[in-house]
Amino acid sequence: MSARCATLRRLLAALAACLLAATAQARDCVLVSCNVWMDDASGQAGRYEQLLADLATHDADLIALQEVTPALLERLAAFAAQHHYRLLGGPIEEYGNLILTRLEVTAFQELRLPSHMGRKALIATVLVAGAPTVFACVHLDSMLEDTERRKLQLQAVFAQVGSKRAVVLGDCNFGDGEAENVLAKDYVDTGASDLSPTFDREGNAHARVTGFNDEKSRRIDRIFHSPDLTLDGYHVFRNEDSDHYAIGASLR
Repeated sequence: MSARCATLRRLLAALAACLLAATAQARDCVLVSCNVWMDDASGQAGRYEQLLADLATHDADLIALQEVTPALLERLAAFAAQHHYRLLGGPIEEYGNLILTRLEVTAFQELRLPSHMGRKALIATVLVAGAPTVFACVHLDSMLEDTERRKLQLQAVFAQVGSKRAVVLGDCNFGDGEAENVLAKDYVDTGASDLSPTFDREGNAHARVTGFNDEKSRRIDRIFHSPDLTLDGYHVFRNEDSDHYAIGASLR
């Protein structure tokens, strides 16, 4: 009888392990993107501390950051170690992009963009539920008159990531209805049903400081994905951790 009980316990333990593994694999892949604002003065005065605290609450599987400074990178390295992230990107001289991920990384590259601001895209291939998926963290040129340059940058990024199992996220620096959107016609704009501004000159005091004189509030931070993927749960995190609001979504 005891042998049968022991066998049953082993079978139940194996079944529980399988169920736990299946649950872990079925968990949505949580994504967050934020232009963190390269102002170290306000960052060191407490803004960076609040930013990192808010990033921790998202419990994201992949975080795409733009305008990371060396001072913030040092803090992010400690944050990554504490919360079990791998850092992709760097070294950073003035400011740049960074990816933090808990997913298995199978490939990574920096794509230099046609830019007069030294912009690059970080492109990581990771495994999501065992399937290779490409994520590109972007920060396109930011001057209002840079429309044609941003088009070239989008062309370069989309050509590199391909049209299957791909996500492009970050500060795109163009809003709804602007000419650059045509370059993303083969991708799904995750936040298209929620046109809340991510650069909010009325609601965010930092954005009132950093915006151009004639710049309006716009949804310039985006998450694009290929049609073969399903993303939902899009959200704009309305706080003043930065002059941009962070955005998030979940990959099924």
